[in-house]
Amino acid sequence: MPEGLCLKQIDEHFLYKAQYENTEFVLDEIQQMWPTIDRFINFGFGFSLVTGRQVVCWCTAEYMSKDKCGIGIETVHDYQNKGLATSAASAFVEHCKARSIKPHWECNAENSASKRVAEKVGFVREHDYPVYHGKFR
Repeated sequence: MPEGLCLKQIDEHFLYKAQYENTEFVLDEIQQMWPTIDRFINFGFGFSLVTGRQVVCWCTAEYMSKDKCGIGIETVHDYQNKGLATSAASAFVEHCKARSIKPHWECNAENSASKRVAEKVGFVREHDYPVYHGKFR
C-alpha cells in the first residue's frame, strides 16, 4: 500500500456518510452498472483508496452472479501511475478469493494501463474481441 493512503471498503457508510471528495464519481460508476445503489450495497462490493478526505482510486464489482463478478476500476488523473490501481485491484481479488468468487477483467485492447494492472494482480489474457459501444437514446 502506498504511503499516506488508506484502503476503505465501499459500503453504505462510505457512500453516504463518510463525505469523501470524489464519492460522486464512485456513485456514478456504480449507477452505470447496477440497477440501484441499494442493490450494489446489498449484493456488490468494492474497495477504494483514500488520502485525507479524498477518494483517489476505486475498484468495484460491475456485475455479480453466484460465483462470478466483473471488475470496474478507476484512478483520479493526478494519482495515476503510482500503483494505486494495483493496490485496489489486489484487495478486490483477495476479497473474491476469500469468498470463492471468480473475478473477470475486461478492457479495451488499447488500454495498456488496465492490461498492466490486470497482469500485476494475476490475470492472464484469454482472448481479444471487437467491442461495439452504443448508447440508447
